Order: sequence, then C-alpha cells, then structure tokens
Amino acid sequence: MAQEFDRTLTPKGLEKFRQEAFYAALLHYCRADPSLSIFLRGKTVDVYWEGFVVFHVVVSTGRLQIGSTSDAPVPGWPQRLADLDPARLPEYIAAVKERRAEKAATKVPELRFEAGVIRDNQAVGSPVLVVDRQIAAPGGKDQLDLMLLDVGSSRLGLAELKVARNNEIGGPVLEQLQRYRDAFGQLGPEYGAICGQMKDLGLLANRNATVDTSRDPLIVLMLAGVPVRKLGAEEDSPLLHKLRSANAKKVAAVPGWECRLVVFPRQLDQSFAVPTSLEDLPTIERWCARNLTGSP
Repeated sequence: MAQEFDRTLTPKGLEKFRQEAFYAALLHYCRADPSLSIFLRGKTVDVYWEGFVVFHVVVSTGRLQIGSTSDAPVPGWPQRLADLDPARLPEYIAAVKERRAEKAATKVPELRFEAGVIRDNQAVGSPVLVVDRQIAAPGGKDQLDLMLLDVGSSRLGLAELKVARNNEIGGPVLEQLQRYRDAFGQLGPEYGAICGQMKDLGLLANRNATVDTSRDPLIVLMLAGVPVRKLGAEEDSPLLHKLRSANAKKVAAVPGWECRLVVFPRQLDQSFAVPTSLEDLPTIERWCARNLTGSP
C-alpha cells in the first residue's frame, strides 16, 4: 500500500514552492484566507473552498486550473502559474466563489459539514488539525472523509462525518469505520512525511505538530444536527440508540475496538471546531451513557 499511496511532493516540487515567486505567492495568499484550505496531492496541489476546487496546480509544469474543469474557460485567465499576477488573486477567488455559491448552498449536507470542520480546525491553537480530505484507499472503493492530526498526542485520526437522518448512523457506519481502520491504519509514515512538507510550506498552523508513526490512529465519528435532548432537542434521535446497541456488539466482537464520538447539535449554523484532544473525546459508549435519556 505504501508504494501505491503517495501524496508527498517530490524534492524538486517542494523546492518550487520554496524558491519560485509565483508558486510562493499563491500559497502565501491562499493560506491567509480562512475560508480556503490547501492540500498536497503528490503531483498536484489543490486549493478548496466549501469542498470546491479554487486552484489546481500541476507542480512539475506549473499548469494552473482556476475553478472546476466543468467551468467554461474564462478568456484572459492564466493557465500557468508563471503567468499569474498575484494582485489578481482576490478577483479569481471571488469569481470562483460566485460561480459555486448556489451549488455550495445546495450540495450534499455532509460535504458542507466536512468543509466546516476543515475551516474551523486550522487555527494555531487548535487541538486538532485536518491534514487531508476525501482519501481513496489504494486498490479499494472506500473513501475516508478526513485525516486528522491530534496535536497533543501526535496521533492521526480517521474521521467519518454523518448528518441528521442518515440511517447509516444507526450501525452501518461502524462497519465503514472498521474498513477505514484496515485500509488507512498503516499510513502513519506517509502522513508523517506529508505533515512535514505542510509545515515546511506553512500549511499547518501549529509548527510543532508531528505524527507519531508508532501509534495506531484514532477512529472518530463526527455527527451534526442529530437530535439530542440534553443538547436542546425535544427528544433523542432513535439512530443514536441504535448506534449505542451496534457499538456494544462491535466492542464485544472486535478486540480493541474503540471509536470516539463528537456530536455538533446543529447541522450548519455553528462552529465545527473540535473542542479537545481526540484522545480526550468520549468513546461512543461513554458519550451515550452520559447524554442519552430513556430507552430506544
């Protein structure tokens, strides 16, 4: 798997962002905009807004794509980084946001949730950082929502995101998370290298963050908008009771099974900052024991 999965830049590619002005200018401006996120893709570097591509850069050639490949080309927009006028970066970003605003408002709620988690966990003091998104397993069909880094423990976190009324919350999500653990659990060395490059390029706010490649990643389930009586709803979601039962069976059947749970009360209108270290988040069983009332 390690040979098939490679999102690090080559030494020559990394040097381009260190030394060549038009590469550096793009990163410098985009990383200062909290609504944008930047991720390494091996041969490319992508800048996102609300899950949509704003800039797609082929590192070796400097080829530049502004917006999505489905957009009609805009006359006069540069197609290479060498032709980019940094003074026009705000114009390009605003134009892409305008093109995508309607789709951003109506796209799949889980993708909006994902964008919020990325946006709200990139400050210097954040206990959790997002180091990658939508990661396909080499040779498999699964796609991990987010790769997290727990700053305090230096452990990676494999995160799946679900929103209210998604029936997978009631149990199938646990099978999904177990597959993620099997498919992505050994990627510590790769993400250690990726995080090193992201720090080098100023893409990780906390420059002291490191990856402990000797420890297994944490498994994290993030939910948004799922009704919880103790969090202000009229009643608890039946899906949470089903999740509690399914997780109890998983704990009994799978040695060492442990999944952290974080629940955001509202689906969109709030911050999605993870409030504490991933290690300090409650497991599903502890969260349910503390927050659920009554019986299923």
